[in-house]
Amino acid sequence: LEQLNALMLTMTATLERDTLAKIAIKQATKLAQAAGGVFVYFTNQDMHLARYEVYGVDEDSFVLPAGLETRQSLDICFGEKPYLLAGHSGVLKNKKAILPFLNGNIGTVNSYLAIPVTARSGKIQGALFFADEKVDAFSERIAQLLEGVAAQLSISMENASLYNEITLNEERYRTLAEEAEAANIAKSEFLAKMSHEIRTPMNVITGLTDILVEGKMKGEKKDKIVTAMKTSTRQLMELINDVLDVTKIESRNFHLHEDKIYLRNVLQDVVALQSVEAEKKGIDLSLDYQSDPDEGYVVADELRVKQILINVISNAIKFTREGFVKVSCRTKYKPGQTVKVIIEVKDSGIGIKEDRLDQIFDKFIQADNSITREYGGSGLGLAICRDLVDHMGGHISVKSKFSKGSTFRIEFAFEKAEKETVEKAVSAKPKKKKTQKLKILLVDDHEANILVASHMLEGLGYKDIDVALTGQKALEMSADEDYDLILMDLQMPV
Repeated sequence: LEQLNALMLTMTATLERDTLAKIAIKQATKLAQAAGGVFVYFTNQDMHLARYEVYGVDEDSFVLPAGLETRQSLDICFGEKPYLLAGHSGVLKNKKAILPFLNGNIGTVNSYLAIPVTARSGKIQGALFFADEKVDAFSERIAQLLEGVAAQLSISMENASLYNEITLNEERYRTLAEEAEAANIAKSEFLAKMSHEIRTPMNVITGLTDILVEGKMKGEKKDKIVTAMKTSTRQLMELINDVLDVTKIESRNFHLHEDKIYLRNVLQDVVALQSVEAEKKGIDLSLDYQSDPDEGYVVADELRVKQILINVISNAIKFTREGFVKVSCRTKYKPGQTVKVIIEVKDSGIGIKEDRLDQIFDKFIQADNSITREYGGSGLGLAICRDLVDHMGGHISVKSKFSKGSTFRIEFAFEKAEKETVEKAVSAKPKKKKTQKLKILLVDDHEANILVASHMLEGLGYKDIDVALTGQKALEMSADEDYDLILMDLQMPV
């Protein structure tokens, strides 16, 4: 009874499940005065699949015996009562199944005792198994005592599981809170960066506009002012487009097109586009296309593939002071499967510090704050690339050595396209036609937009242009005139 009371108190006070189970089977085996004991605890609720943990014997050498592979069979085997087996006259039908539990630890087994560990709901959580060399080693009294142990063990195991779950949840909530705080800090830092990045070109545009309005600048100086304004405007538009792309992807207001493309042409277009900037910096930009010609015909969103490549290649050029940027592409294809595309962009640039590699594709984060000051940019480009690649079912990764250079690897799996369909799709693209004579109504409440749009249309050869500053005026004018085309602001106040 002293042993029983001590065991009950220990089980009540122990909240770590493994420790509880080990103590319980060790002390229960002593209480039963058995040569060996095993506690099998089921860790799943599925009645048709046995997942369990074993205490009291070496788990690596333990195999659940035939006949007890499922919790359902364990329920049928036990019912609600413990089973006493003396010699070969026991009443447990699965007696032979019990032998592998203990035969490895005991010489000749002549007595067995099996007691179910039943939850308060009535479901069997597991079982205590005992064996001894003596015949009739276990009495009804011992069985009753161990039933009490099993009942308390069931309650304690449930309490331990609940305690562990609460502890895990607390840790999970703590981790989520830390991640949320880190995200808020990152967003705050990003907004501060964006404020600076937006103000810089805006100040340039505003200041230079004031100078032009004064009308004192002429000739070469005026040309320099206009060029600086165009550069600042382009920087501002790139920044705004990056932010809009992030917003569009995060809001899932984003769809991929299924274009039939030839990879070699796409890569050549992008490299040709970036070659101007590379030549300015004296960087050797090259393309190494190592694919079978027929494997390059795929179905993919051409615009988004180009966007990814432009972002990665322009980054490589931006962060390379001298040396090279090499773009390589290879494909693998087996009939009936997708075309595996591997594109690598390798540079001899400034590289990325090892402790920043994991964050390089995160939103609102750049590899180094000093990079923003020296090279500019929002830090959103690679995050957009990763989201686009993920959206297309691909993968993007990077290897880098600080001050030595970086290699970005992009992997796609595209549907194979037939060469003829790609060539047909390319030939079907609209070609520039002679300007048609059209009567156009331009509707916008912002007079500056009207000025820009009118100038652009006139530059394209369209001279017959009417203007409406409100939606109501546009309705009245379109009722009186038969316009060929109406270009209208999406959100008009009236």
